[in-house]
Amino acid sequence: PVVLMPPLSPPLQEAVEREGRRLVRHALVERDEAYGFDLGALSVQIQDCGARVLVMCNPHNPGGRVWQRPELEGVVAVCREHNVLIVSDEVWMDWALWGQRHCPVATAGAAPHEVVTLFGPGKSWNLAGLQSAFVAIEDEGLRERYLQVVRHTFGDEGGTFAMVGALAAYRLGGPWLARAKAYVEENMREVEAVLAAEAPEV
Repeated sequence: PVVLMPPLSPPLQEAVEREGRRLVRHALVERDEAYGFDLGALSVQIQDCGARVLVMCNPHNPGGRVWQRPELEGVVAVCREHNVLIVSDEVWMDWALWGQRHCPVATAGAAPHEVVTLFGPGKSWNLAGLQSAFVAIEDEGLRERYLQVVRHTFGDEGGTFAMVGALAAYRLGGPWLARAKAYVEENMREVEAVLAAEAPEV
């Protein structure tokens, strides 16, 4: 079984089922108009279903939460207790707005064999069409197991355009990304102002 935390992007959920794995949904809880973890309930559900993998989105899409280090440390502790591997989708890491800082799960107390990190330039620089993404697996044994699965599909090799595009984004795209984030923040302020004036009940 694989545990995911909805609300969550449908492709992540579909990927689990396409691989013939049993998908177990653990809903995030709403507190003070924001999503959060119920670590006690998560621990019970993992134990009851016998999950071996937890897939999480960090920062969370579509909830908009930039998980804080203590929250992630709590998830890591629960997964360690039950020997569950964390697969952390961190493709939105560059889009932490309003001065918030993204904290990778791999830096929140997880040992190398406890976490696999997924990321890439697709969301940040609108490069999804290049199909450029990365898998970070620090533990050598776990990395070799992964490569044994994908090597025959050449899934461990990137296309030329994808690699060049990713390098250009990470080396030169910082100023553009900063302007894009400022533009989005200003749009959010404008929407809030209009709603406050025209539809205060929202």
